[in-house]
Amino acid sequence: MRRTALTILAAVLMQFSAGAQAESVVFPFMEFSHDAISAARAGATLLDDSSDIRVAYQNWAPSGTSYANISGQYTFAGKFTLKAGGGYGSDKSYEMMDDISSQAYRYASSETYFHAGFGYRFLDFLGVEATAKYAGNRIAPHSSIDGFCADVLVRVWAKDFKFAAGVTNAGPDVQGFKLPAAMAVAAGYAKNIEEGFETHSVEAELDVKYFLYGEVGGSFGISYTYNNMLSVRGGFHAGGIVGNHASLGIGFSFKGFHIDGTYLAGGQITNSFGIGLGYKF
Repeated sequence: MRRTALTILAAVLMQFSAGAQAESVVFPFMEFSHDAISAARAGATLLDDSSDIRVAYQNWAPSGTSYANISGQYTFAGKFTLKAGGGYGSDKSYEMMDDISSQAYRYASSETYFHAGFGYRFLDFLGVEATAKYAGNRIAPHSSIDGFCADVLVRVWAKDFKFAAGVTNAGPDVQGFKLPAAMAVAAGYAKNIEEGFETHSVEAELDVKYFLYGEVGGSFGISYTYNNMLSVRGGFHAGGIVGNHASLGIGFSFKGFHIDGTYLAGGQITNSFGIGLGYKF
């Protein structure tokens, strides 16, 4: 049964992985952006410091996996940041054979993930952030695989610019499979422009990752918000586990509450989409 389960896991990984090297990577869904705002910016979110809570649903092609996700982040006293979240994904069912009765039945594998983190801005321009993560993959009845990893980032602020560098998804191999660990750098720009009774907000971010299994991936995302009410977002991701794709999203906000949607197009993940609700503190 274990050999069968690992064979199934390898097949599942191939559905998610963009390149041949990535096929030996476990928990590729840890590289997905599961909330609608992050996905609309093609996953360029290493510098995201929004104080809000988000609930989202996502349908990921080509696997047809449906994800339910909740995440939150809050900064207080101008120095301390707490973040936490998690989610559950259910794959399309496939046919299996019972070892005892030799009868066929259908089974849907699933993914579970959680994270909790803390950030400290010890100088006006410098801070550090650490996030612990858990991921699990139930690949067959009575067969599962799980593991732990962490992100550690150094953050820099310089007027309208933000930067970060560090490691993501760093941890030991899991049952012979590698985690999607990477060395990462990010640069971003944010500006609010007030013209009379109107406010125009622009944000842009570029993330680049070198995955330790030998592949490079990058995301660029940009967003424009009018009067803190209407947001238009877009981005492009190249390489890495997720593969080349473009993203587009829109959001509406009112008195802190917001509703957001996103659509992804490119390669195997064309027609992936997500919707989300949230509240900004």
